[in-house]
Amino acid sequence: MKNRKTAQWIGWLALIAVVAVIVELWNPSAAWARLLFPKPSAVAKAMLTALSPGSGSGLADIGVTLSRIGIGLIFGVAVGVPFGLSAGLLGQLFGGLRIGIDFLRSIPQIALFPVFALLFGIENFGKIMMATVSTFLIVFVAAADGALFGVQERYETLEWMGASRWQKFLRLTLPQSLPSIAVGIRIAASVAMIVVLVAEMLYGTLDGIGYRLYVAQLGYRVDEMWAYIILIGIAGMGLNAFLSYLQRRFIPWDRVETNSRG
Repeated sequence: MKNRKTAQWIGWLALIAVVAVIVELWNPSAAWARLLFPKPSAVAKAMLTALSPGSGSGLADIGVTLSRIGIGLIFGVAVGVPFGLSAGLLGQLFGGLRIGIDFLRSIPQIALFPVFALLFGIENFGKIMMATVSTFLIVFVAAADGALFGVQERYETLEWMGASRWQKFLRLTLPQSLPSIAVGIRIAASVAMIVVLVAEMLYGTLDGIGYRLYVAQLGYRVDEMWAYIILIGIAGMGLNAFLSYLQRRFIPWDRVETNSRG
């Protein structure tokens, strides 16, 4: 399994290297092609500039964006998990709340930006709250589903053994809910990143990767624009890999159940 994954990474890196060489040697005659596809060497140079400490560096902006995403994710999870578990355990209450939560989730987060701007402002706190609310909506449903749709036979077994409500929650409800919560957090992380980046591009911010990307686009600095797009992709992959590692490390029974079902 490990060798297979290594081979996949080598294959992707080789493909990227071949495409980079082709684009580097390509000399298109059309102006739009030259503008849209800068030389990979120029993009790499822009990435090094962004990651180099010093004046004009984008390193601080990368840190600002990641901190907004991280804080919003932590706040959203801290509120969404206990509320979601409580709603799932109450059953009928969750059915009523689900309608309102699903309605809010159905609204594109971008459409809610003016509301967030009025409530929380357009500064750092406002962007953190945007990430928090988007995370909450996803994690709440994931936690409630995990608590609501547990295996009934297991609950009956614990009741037959005389377990209290608290013991059933700790020994069954919470462990059964954690895989669903973990998946919800990973989805919420991607959504929070999108929300924060778009907010940085739209709302008069003077820092963050979204701001850097927007300024590069306005100035037709396409090499710098692609550099930040690639850095955003790397950051997203890194965040997802970190959350996946935590899921494998602390929820090992999820893999066991998945393998048994397969």
